[in-house]
Amino acid sequence: MKKKLLSLVLAGAMVASTSVSAFAATDTVTREDITITEDQREQDINIGITGNIQDENGNTKPGTINVTVPTTATFTVTKEGQLTSADMTITNNSNEKIIVVAKGFKDPNGDENISVIKKSEFDNAGGKASNARGKVWLRLIGGEKNLGLSSEEKGKMYNNEYTTPVTEAEGYEIAKVSANKSLTLKLEGEGGTNGDATNAIRDEFKLILKVKRER
Repeated sequence: MKKKLLSLVLAGAMVASTSVSAFAATDTVTREDITITEDQREQDINIGITGNIQDENGNTKPGTINVTVPTTATFTVTKEGQLTSADMTITNNSNEKIIVVAKGFKDPNGDENISVIKKSEFDNAGGKASNARGKVWLRLIGGEKNLGLSSEEKGKMYNNEYTTPVTEAEGYEIAKVSANKSLTLKLEGEGGTNGDATNAIRDEFKLILKVKRER
């Protein structure tokens, strides 16, 4: 199996680099402010996320990642298939309520390399022990509604139960954030452990969130 990085990009304009030492998987997050001016109604947010699947010795693949406003975060799928994620906090510093909407999820490689599948598909296949390494179920949680993610059709979004697809045109309201309040999002999921564990794996995805005024 080729070495790949499991990485997820969510929305904005910033770059950072990070490397993780062997045997020390540390999830991190950075933040910057965004401003919605009086003549604006909404603004997209790109959040760069790097995910790492450890090899059989617990090593993660070092590398440089591109990250964007307002938050960068990492998640790690351990050799045991457990997924950990840093918190992604969206802070509303204004005096009016905003709405956070999931606008799109992209997986340029589709089911190749790292494949994000529905939780039900992952569970029906026998869970972590039966799914191949590189098979991962992934869900964005922490808002009023959770968002299921999938590599289908090179990127697809679902409701929490993965029963209803979410289109980019309609979007998916994750939460409302009151004035001077924060929303903390997090990734949850699991990865398969069946198969070659000699290489760390890395791949690229993109999740786009939209922030808009509530009016």
